[in-house]
Amino acid sequence: MIVIHIGWKQVFAIDDGLRFAIWGFAERTLWGALLLGAALAAGRLAQRRIALGLALAGLAHGVGFTLLYHNPLWSEQAVWLWLAPAYAVLWALLSTSARLIGTPVARRVEGIGHIALILLFSLSALRWAFHGPWLIHGSVTLGEDIARSLVAIALALGFLGWGMARSLKDWRIASLLLMLGAVGKVFLFDAAGLDGLQRIASFIALGLSLIGIGWLYSRYLPDTRSARSQDLEE
Repeated sequence: MIVIHIGWKQVFAIDDGLRFAIWGFAERTLWGALLLGAALAAGRLAQRRIALGLALAGLAHGVGFTLLYHNPLWSEQAVWLWLAPAYAVLWALLSTSARLIGTPVARRVEGIGHIALILLFSLSALRWAFHGPWLIHGSVTLGEDIARSLVAIALALGFLGWGMARSLKDWRIASLLLMLGAVGKVFLFDAAGLDGLQRIASFIALGLSLIGIGWLYSRYLPDTRSARSQDLEE
């Protein structure tokens, strides 16, 4: 693996800071994809331990470098069109690792990891839409700030629906926290930069979102309580 990785580093020939800023994100994404492919191939050959080792190595590499140390949100890295593939590879590596481990704890970590990946990808994609491939460049505009709130509300509704459909508590908790954060942001920051009808429209949209969440919970909670009571009776 060390020899293969050294050989892979020669493909992009990154030998200075500028080339690293331009091609580093693409290189890490493709390396993660290679590790994912190797893990899936080992799994097909019934080499479970090798497959798990490769998947965990790819996951640790992606989390350590792409998400933390060299995340384009705070590091000089051009994402170009590699943003969606990078997060798709991380998603697949996480799912593969959890499946190979096969414990309830691994499945729960998988769900929490997927929530984090969705949030980071949404924030990065929104930043890319407003500023292009260099996410770290440019200040946050009013339109981008409002778009963040709208995306947070949409994700909160999506997390809630998925959590209810799959009976996943972590997704419902994430939905609640995300909605509370979006509500606080709208009231404390976004509304201050709006005037007249725009401020009224933002409060109406926020109120409708809260009403929708309350309606979903009112439909969901009675079913949950009845199911629990039936389990206790049995």
